[in-house]
Amino acid sequence: MATRADVAKLAGVSTSTVSYALSGARPISEATRLRIEAAMRQLGYTPNALASGLAGRRSRIIALLFPAGPRVIASTDMEYVIAAADAARERGYHLVVWTTSGSDLEEVRRLRGTGLVDGVLLMEVLLQDERVRYLQDGDVPLALIGRTADFDDLAYADADFDRTAELAVEYLAGLGHRDLGLLNAPRHLLDIGSGACTRVAQSVAKAIDRAGLNLVALPCEHAAPAGREAFEDFFRKSPQTTGVISFNWEATVGLMQQAQKRGVAIPEQLSVVSLANSTGMVEITIPALTTISPPGPEIGRAAALALIERLEHPEAAPAQSLVMGPLVERGSSGPAPRSDAVGLFAARASRVHKPSLSAQRRSP
Repeated sequence: MATRADVAKLAGVSTSTVSYALSGARPISEATRLRIEAAMRQLGYTPNALASGLAGRRSRIIALLFPAGPRVIASTDMEYVIAAADAARERGYHLVVWTTSGSDLEEVRRLRGTGLVDGVLLMEVLLQDERVRYLQDGDVPLALIGRTADFDDLAYADADFDRTAELAVEYLAGLGHRDLGLLNAPRHLLDIGSGACTRVAQSVAKAIDRAGLNLVALPCEHAAPAGREAFEDFFRKSPQTTGVISFNWEATVGLMQQAQKRGVAIPEQLSVVSLANSTGMVEITIPALTTISPPGPEIGRAAALALIERLEHPEAAPAQSLVMGPLVERGSSGPAPRSDAVGLFAARASRVHKPSLSAQRRSP
């Protein structure tokens, strides 16, 4: 296994300089630090986090807090986590994933006080997130994967939801679609002010208003059966719908399944554009999904580096970045049906999707 001396020799520096680069005990130039990091990668050298911490009064361990709840960590979440862990490792840090409840935050502050954790990454951020204030009051360095409503003094990396929503609406409008649906995250996330799905809802609504289009927005559980129900809801509330923008990967699968079951052709009669999915999952639907997805790996990496900069240069302004995903056109989107075809489709949909008497009683 490579040693610290091997890294020093390859980088052309002293062993103590490598130690300073890892521990942050003394400042070194950016050029020197980059040479050391390149040598570490080339040799496959992994620093001992505890030994570095003892030398530099740091553990070089950062914790990524993921709120515990009924939804498991999905593949989209793991893209953020893996990228953050890789970025941390490149800078000589180790990242641990910590599924938390509110009571765990006091333990995080205690660990910070003992030096076992240097800083914290927050995921699943709320617009009014009590975790931020709590950790700040405990003098715990932190950065966000996402944003709160007031983020001026916080380090973060987040998707640029305004630009993403505008691009999605403009794209579908350019294909001739006038009546759109928004398939969003579950209602309880909107109720508690989840930053991502709330910003999507607001940004899509603003883009729809600017474009002069019509919109039906539906919250939906993260599950394929809920997506199948959402398909029925869209066409019960707006039979003219020809395009759906989705911020709910699991429900999107169910919606597309239900379209197939009902004989609604994608994209000939219904276009679907996804704003939230794993890069490895877009090809599993039939047809493959058109996406404008925030690049999770880029955001996760940027957030981890923002935290490390906060740790190593606490006097500097917090690093902040908004990331825009590209439009990737695949088989799930196409031109809106002709007006006469839409009329026939709407009439057919209203007959096919007419709710039963019991469903009518349950409907709000």
